[in-house]
Amino acid sequence: MPMQCNKERHEGADPRQRFIISNEWIARSILPMMLLVAVLALAMASPVFLTAANLFNIAKQVASVGILSLGLLICIIGGNIDLSVGSTIGLTGALLGGLSIRYGVPWAFVAMVLVTVAVGLVNGALVASGKGLSVIVTVSTTSILRGLTYLYTDGKPIILFPMPYAFLGSGELGPVPWPVIILLTASLITHLVLNNTVWGRNLYSIGGNPEACRLSGIKVRTYVIGQFVAAAGFAALSSVVLLARVYSAQPNAGLGMEMDAISAVLIGGASLSGGTGSVGGTLLGLFMLGLINNGLNLLGVSSFYQYILKGSIILVAVLADQVRRK
Repeated sequence: MPMQCNKERHEGADPRQRFIISNEWIARSILPMMLLVAVLALAMASPVFLTAANLFNIAKQVASVGILSLGLLICIIGGNIDLSVGSTIGLTGALLGGLSIRYGVPWAFVAMVLVTVAVGLVNGALVASGKGLSVIVTVSTTSILRGLTYLYTDGKPIILFPMPYAFLGSGELGPVPWPVIILLTASLITHLVLNNTVWGRNLYSIGGNPEACRLSGIKVRTYVIGQFVAAAGFAALSSVVLLARVYSAQPNAGLGMEMDAISAVLIGGASLSGGTGSVGGTLLGLFMLGLINNGLNLLGVSSFYQYILKGSIILVAVLADQVRRK
């Protein structure tokens, strides 16, 4: 009976409304479908592309970007964006490596956490002071944080520091690499927070209509600051995993990673206007992007084309979001 009622309601719907629903579905599906076709084409072109060993390798490679994308997902759901997370990775990694040599690993971790929280608080407070400031503020702090990283490291990599957490980057628990375990654990916690807490539900509401939330008594400013603290926190966690993988603190670590993370979030169905997005969609976008990059590498395609691909993906996602909103 419910199925019959739904069918009758759909058949009796306004043709214009059905047209709008159809266009919205197309706008949501066009980018994932394009990427799926690309993955299938790469699978036919390379016999090792979809092997278990290669898939585990891809998952390990995208783990750091995936962790970073969770923080950006929180910002984008709330109607903002943090472009400074790549520079946050560079600064926190340099501090953890350099201070571990001077003061030991525990104190280095404490200092890194304090700096991470400070970066998030500054970004959040500045963005919350006005409307539509997230791009301007975080572009500025991107340059500041990267400059501080180069000053601290003198533009040279930091090596040979104690790293008891090295297994987090290169170790495995059974057949599963630790970076993948960390990504999945962080994803599960983020999903639960976004979908099963008052904070998460309010965040979606703020992204959809911040003024209505402000009038209803929700402390929007506090939520905005919380978004950027979360984004900085995920950037620091990503930095630890990256540091454990490469065994050195590079002054240019994290450079450009924010674009990969934004691409994953947008492919996963989030809207730059805020109010939509999911952890599952972000993970799907992340692995589809990782599959395509890996396939192009296996085929010997220049990395220059991959930059064009990432920019095109973001552009298509933004245009599809505009169609969806209309």
